[in-house]
Amino acid sequence: MALQAEIVPFTLRTGTGSQTVSLVRYPSLTPKAIIFSSAGIADTSNASYCYGFDDGTTHLGTSVGFGEQFGVCLSARQFDTTYSLSWVTTSAFFGGAVPRVRGYVSALNVGSFDITLDTNLLAGSGWTAIVIGGSDVDCAVGIYDVSAGSGIVNVGFDPVALLKLSTQDAGASGEVGGAYHSYGFGTLCGTDVQVGWGVTANAITPACTSFQIDTVIQQDIVSSATTISDPVTIGFVANGFTVTVSGSPDWNIGYLAIGGDAVSANLVPITQPTSTGVQNTTITANNPVLALFSSTCKIATAGSGSVDANLAFGAYDGASHYSAWWGGINGAPSPFMRDAKTSTTKGLILRTATGAPASTLNADATCALSSANIALTWTTADATQRKIWALVLAQNLTGSPSACGANPQGSITVIKQTTPIPGGSTSFAFGTTGSLSPATFTLQDGQSQLFSGLSAGTYGVTEAALTGWTTSYSVSDGSPHDAISLGSGEAVTVTVTNTFTTTATYIFRRLRRFALPYSENKMVFVPRLEIVAAMGVGNSSAPAPEIKIRLSRDGGNTWGAFRTMTIGAAADYTKRAYITRLGRGRNLVAELICDDPVFCAWVQCVLPQNVTEGTS
Repeated sequence: MALQAEIVPFTLRTGTGSQTVSLVRYPSLTPKAIIFSSAGIADTSNASYCYGFDDGTTHLGTSVGFGEQFGVCLSARQFDTTYSLSWVTTSAFFGGAVPRVRGYVSALNVGSFDITLDTNLLAGSGWTAIVIGGSDVDCAVGIYDVSAGSGIVNVGFDPVALLKLSTQDAGASGEVGGAYHSYGFGTLCGTDVQVGWGVTANAITPACTSFQIDTVIQQDIVSSATTISDPVTIGFVANGFTVTVSGSPDWNIGYLAIGGDAVSANLVPITQPTSTGVQNTTITANNPVLALFSSTCKIATAGSGSVDANLAFGAYDGASHYSAWWGGINGAPSPFMRDAKTSTTKGLILRTATGAPASTLNADATCALSSANIALTWTTADATQRKIWALVLAQNLTGSPSACGANPQGSITVIKQTTPIPGGSTSFAFGTTGSLSPATFTLQDGQSQLFSGLSAGTYGVTEAALTGWTTSYSVSDGSPHDAISLGSGEAVTVTVTNTFTTTATYIFRRLRRFALPYSENKMVFVPRLEIVAAMGVGNSSAPAPEIKIRLSRDGGNTWGAFRTMTIGAAADYTKRAYITRLGRGRNLVAELICDDPVFCAWVQCVLPQNVTEGTS
């Protein structure tokens, strides 16, 4: 598989130094990029949310930590271009940002990756790595200085998806005061999504407020309520993406760009239902591999709002779930930030803080992916229709070229099968139309031919007639085999079945002679003989085919009478052909004959191990 992704939970080692994290599902995969996430810890004094990208060369992390002192909501924000594992909190009495964990990926290996910790004051803290890789996958991590204005970012390949994160700070710095943080998604189809929040600096009431979710990536600047400032939009171009800036922002965008010949992305909105059960959301992706979820835990209306500051992030890789939640309590005298939560059993968890020392689980869901939809099974739901965004990474994109700005690639797979007998080494020749390459090819039973990277259009696949076989076609989208109407990004399978139907007006004899055990001209006694051959080969001309055998006891000079063995009606593959009580002889030779018009495949003659030898 060209694209692979795996959710890998791990616990940081005690102290600083190197640590190896191993992959479980894909032990032969070499990671191309890693998304780190953690909800830090939860206690009465501080909580932290951490998010980072790493491609083994460039390391980028962001975290926001909160502390509670003297009835105010303190905050420390950190945007780091040195560490992808970055955990920061405030110190007591406004002492400033205190780094608790700082680490980065030092090596990408087959089936694992190494991290190096320069700072680790949180022994045993839990993290999750979302690993992305594959033979046809390209990834790049980097940072763009938005204060420089609009521009083009060259990543060296054509990206189909971007993951973006930022804080208000313009560089790799941390400070105490208002904390502002956002992350977002973007895809080739032109949609950008920003999910973010901000808290008021050193305000008594409200203490920790505001959230923002919108379809434009932008910085979230707040005072007592959310205020949108300096919107930024992203566009996709060859080898990179464009950044269009409005206003005079003073902040950076960190990004993870993902692309490759076999990689595509689909970004869809989901509105949380008000009752439990299965919710299906249509996606335009073939072979989805990974789904990433984001929400502010607030109502589905895009735009600003306030009360509690809450964020949720989730992932599902086809086997495992991960989610992290983090929220602040609005207007509470103490504590002001609470409840950093993680879960490996849900793809998305939505909570709101309700006061010390707990929070409320509002909604949770498990995930399943198919080529047609995302199926979220909600086990908890409330009346608030929260807005969620899902980014799906997949093998192919089946979308409209006009909507995506590119013509997604499609494929045609030709599969050969024969009935009612195996085709053996028989080769079936094919020709094509529509400029498929190769234009001609041959297949044997069980083989297939893939045509990939196809644009929408009309194509044809036709097998040349072969004596003794009839041909039938089955096309997955219902098109004629010689006029396949391939849609944009569509994957079509053509199954070509050949049926063996030889009829004979004459006898076509198959004959073989072979010696039986010989022991210095001594008498040999043979109680049983079995012919191992293709069974169940009957057809309309010979519904009950037979093979005949006779023995010579003088080296093939004279012969006894024929004895008959049946080899099975069509598809009677478990039939056995054997004879018993063959008697004795000094120089035994067998003659095997088939005159029926059926497929013959004689493999071997089997005798019992207790063949008896005489003394003379």
